This record gives sequence, structure tokens and C-alpha cells, in this order.
Amino acid sequence: MDAYAALTAEIRRVLRRREEDFVVDAEVAEDVHVPEQRADLTATLTATGAGDDPEVLTRARHLLVVLGYRSMLEVSD
Repeated sequence: MDAYAALTAEIRRVLRRREEDFVVDAEVAEDVHVPEQRADLTATLTATGAGDDPEVLTRARHLLVVLGYRSMLEVSD
């Protein structure tokens, strides 16, 4: 829970950098199984540069380790 909370806190920090018009409400978009919500959230995260933010990446990697997805972190040649 702590790793997930840390990641979502960093994502919210990144989202706050954008103007309100462009930000998907993260509370509404929590059900990422709904294709429209997942697409909106993905587009917003891409537009904000969340995937390039060092803190977001650190928290995301930590969450993957905690969840047992360490192999996803290995770099392939």
C-alpha cells in the first residue's frame, strides 16, 4: 500500500503542473478497466511528461519490485 500511495502522490504532483483544462480527474479515472478512462488518463500522463519524471519512475520501479515484477525492470538488448 505504501509503494502505491507514494506513486500516486508523485503522479498527482506531476498532474498539478498542468492547467486544469488538460488534467483528467485522477479520482474519476481510478477504474482503468474502463477503456475511455484508461485512454484519457494515459493521454494526460503522456502530455504531462510523467513517464520522464525521475521521481515518478523511481516510485513506479519500486512498486513493480514490491509486487514481484522485478523482471520487468531488466533492460533488454
